[in-house]
Amino acid sequence: PRVIIFRDAIVDLLNVEMGTRMTHQASIGFSTLLNYVGGAYIYVRVKFSERLKVLSASWALATKRESDLEEELGEATTHGTEQTGNTESTSSGDLKEEVKDTPASKKRTRS
Repeated sequence: PRVIIFRDAIVDLLNVEMGTRMTHQASIGFSTLLNYVGGAYIYVRVKFSERLKVLSASWALATKRESDLEEELGEATTHGTEQTGNTESTSSGDLKEEVKDTPASKKRTRS
């Protein structure tokens, strides 16, 4: 349906802009071309949507920020093991590490 609307709009625009130079055969030719391109777009979207989801998820994982990864690692180490160092307990009972004012922590907050 969207492909048909787009195709008709483009063909109508070409008819208006070109006037009498846009023959009936040219109009049919552009319609056929745009049908083919629209069909290819729909085919790719339907057939490869699962692959695109996998690519998107793996790209998000690969480009995660260092701070996000450290948070995940911190959560993994706090579950089931005791943690040494400066910690505080939150209302939910989770442990949080104190962030020390170091050049590395400043570097992470800038990016």
